[in-house]
Amino acid sequence: MGGSFDPFHYGHLAILHAIKKLSSIQEIQLMPTYLSPFKAHAQPVANHHRLSMLNLVVDNESYCTINTMEIDKFEVSFTYETVKALQILLPQDQFFWVIGSDNFWQLHLWKRINTLLKSIYFIVINRKEEATKNYLDYLNEYFPYMDANRFIFITQSVVSISSSSIREKVTNRGDISSLVPPYILNYIQTHHLYLER
Repeated sequence: MGGSFDPFHYGHLAILHAIKKLSSIQEIQLMPTYLSPFKAHAQPVANHHRLSMLNLVVDNESYCTINTMEIDKFEVSFTYETVKALQILLPQDQFFWVIGSDNFWQLHLWKRINTLLKSIYFIVINRKEEATKNYLDYLNEYFPYMDANRFIFITQSVVSISSSSIREKVTNRGDISSLVPPYILNYIQTHHLYLER
């Protein structure tokens, strides 16, 4: 599961718990991005802080591991590059790529998406309880020859939380205790993160 995790929050945690229930999933890799192709203008907090927070997540969620493949590149990462590298490292494994519904509607813009659609499965987090038919209509429009069984849709009814809103709250000295796990809150406060824009 990729993302900036800047910071990790309860929305991420709810998604982890939902994915863990899938019988085909044996391990969830948390893969922090250095810079997302769709957020290349946004500069996340220092890498070591984001990794330290994810280490705290792994300490509390034993089925998770951290993969630093993308953050170690120090440049924008594209999914097809990451998947290719993973398949070389772990040729016997089947990969499931977790994306939010917002990213789903941009799949036709992804680099080498047709190659990805043949090589991995996608887990789509449906945050807005949108009808599955709408997703399938989109796939039929842009990828008419694709196997729709390569997509797993999970409806996640958790209240929408964004990392950017958390950072803004901290900057404005707001309370984020209901938005992040206690160990993340403690880390943010201890290291005085997000106090400056």
